[in-house]
Amino acid sequence: MKNSQQMRMYEPKFQLICEAYEVLSNPQLKTIYEQYGEETLRTGIKGPDGVFRGGYAYQNNCYEIFDSFFLKMNPFFDICDNTGTELEGSVFGTAFGALNEPS
Repeated sequence: MKNSQQMRMYEPKFQLICEAYEVLSNPQLKTIYEQYGEETLRTGIKGPDGVFRGGYAYQNNCYEIFDSFFLKMNPFFDICDNTGTELEGSVFGTAFGALNEPS
């Protein structure tokens, strides 16, 4: 199986993991989720006028979360990048000359 096919196969699970990480790493979203559940987190809270306010929608930024976690927060990032410059793009996408970009 080609690398890009494998990535597409696992991308929905990866999206779910990143969404969970986004919610649980944000104290406000985590509190709403823990106290009121997923439905209230997504729809928001109904005001006295009957209109729902707030609500959470995942922004599909899994590559941004991955890069942030494994690149920027990685204590070995500076050691691995011996050029002294930051890598541009996602590890799964445009970084490394787009070798890992799904097609």
